[in-house]
Amino acid sequence: MKKALYLSLLFVISTFSAKAQQSFADLAEKSINSVVNISTMAKSNDNFNEESDNSITLGSGFIVDKEGYIVTNNHVIDRAEKIYITLNNEQNYEATLVGKDEKTDIALIKINPKTDLQPVIFGNSDNIRVGDWILAIGNPFGLGSSVTAGIISAKSRDIDSGSYNDFIQTDASINQGNSGGPMFNMNGEVIGMNTSIFSTTGNSMGISFATPSNIIVWIVDHLKKYGEVRRGWIGIRMQPQGLEKTKNKENGILVLGISENSPAQKAGIKAGDIITKINGEPIESPKNFSKIIYTYQEGKKLKLTVWNNDKTKDVSLIVEQQPEISNSDAYLLSENIEDIDANKNNFVPQIGLLYEDEKTDGLTIIEPDKNSEISKYNITKGDIILKIDNYSVETVEDLKNYIKNQKFSKNNKINISVLKNNEIKNITIILDK
Repeated sequence: MKKALYLSLLFVISTFSAKAQQSFADLAEKSINSVVNISTMAKSNDNFNEESDNSITLGSGFIVDKEGYIVTNNHVIDRAEKIYITLNNEQNYEATLVGKDEKTDIALIKINPKTDLQPVIFGNSDNIRVGDWILAIGNPFGLGSSVTAGIISAKSRDIDSGSYNDFIQTDASINQGNSGGPMFNMNGEVIGMNTSIFSTTGNSMGISFATPSNIIVWIVDHLKKYGEVRRGWIGIRMQPQGLEKTKNKENGILVLGISENSPAQKAGIKAGDIITKINGEPIESPKNFSKIIYTYQEGKKLKLTVWNNDKTKDVSLIVEQQPEISNSDAYLLSENIEDIDANKNNFVPQIGLLYEDEKTDGLTIIEPDKNSEISKYNITKGDIILKIDNYSVETVEDLKNYIKNQKFSKNNKINISVLKNNEIKNITIILDK
C-alpha cells in the first residue's frame, strides 16, 4: 500500500514538473512578430521654461489588425510630437495617433505598412484563472523582442489609479520599456497589456499589472470608430467601498448623490437609495456596476432595481453619454490654474492648495501636499473634498477651523471624503501634533 502511494505521488510530482518546465519556444516564435518597439520624441521644458532638446521614450505595442493599427499604453506616447515604430523584422515607420483614453491608459496608433502584418488574436480575459501560465513580450530598457514568463497571481486588482481599476497581476518579469506590450495565454491569445509594475527601485520585483483584454477590445473599438471613448452615464455618485445590504439581506450600492438633470434624477432615484440589481442581475461590486454602466451606449434603456423605505421598485432610464466636465459633479478642474482668482486659493497644511468654487459642493484640490500623508492616496488635481469627519466643508475656512479646533494628541487622525473621478473615496490622514 505504501509503495503504491509512493509511486502515485511520484507520478503526480513528475507530471507537474514536466508541465512546469515546458518550453515556451513555440508560443514565443508564433507571437513575437506581432509585437513592436515604440520610441517617441517630444519637446521638454527645462527649469527656465525654455524648450530643450527632444526627449526620447521607449515602450512596446502590439499589432491588432493588418491595416496597421497598434495598441499601446497612453503614457508611452503621451505628449509625443513624433511616434516611431520598429517591427520585429526591423522595418521602421512613423505612426499617427488615432485616439487615446487616459482613464484606462490605452492609446491606438497607426502605421501604413509596406508588407503584411501579423495581428494578435484576443482572448477572453474573463476566463483567465489564478495560476495560469502567461507569456509577456516587450522591449525592456530598449532591448527589443524580450520574452518573459510567469503565472497570473491575481485578478481584478485595484491599484488605486482611478475609477477604471481592474488589473491582472502577474509575477512575470516586467521592466521599463515593457509598457504597452502584450500578455499571452498558452493558446497564443492576448489576455492583457502590460501596464505598470510595483517597485521600490524602478525595476521588476515580481509584481506587475496588465489591463485585461476585454477592456482593451472595447476601448479600441471606440477609438477606431470615434477617435474617443464614449462611455455611458446615468449621473449617480456612489459609495465605492463594498456593498450595502437591505433588510432583505440583498447586496447593493448606496447612492450618495444625484447629478442634476441626469438620467438617474429623471428616473426618480434619490440619495440614500440602494440599487440592488441591474437588468435583473444582482450587483457583484460597485466596480462591476460602474463597468456595466460605462459600456452602455447613449440612448440604450436600462432597468435598475431600487430599495428604499422598506420597499423595492424597478425603474427604467435612458443612458446618456458621460460628459467630459459636469458642473454638478465638478470632479475635473480647468487646466488653466493661472486663470483662477488668486484670492480664492488657500493652502491648508497636510492637504495642499485648495480652491473654493461656487459651482461645487466642496473644495477643489489644485495641488496636493506631496510631503504629507494625503499623497499616499493618489489624490490629484481636480479632486474635491466634500466632508471631514462627516462634517460638510464648503469653504477653506470651514476646513481650517475644524482642523484648528481639533484636540491635538499623538497620532491624531481625521477622515476625509474626497470626490475622485465621480466616486466618493474615504481616506484617513494623521495630523502632526
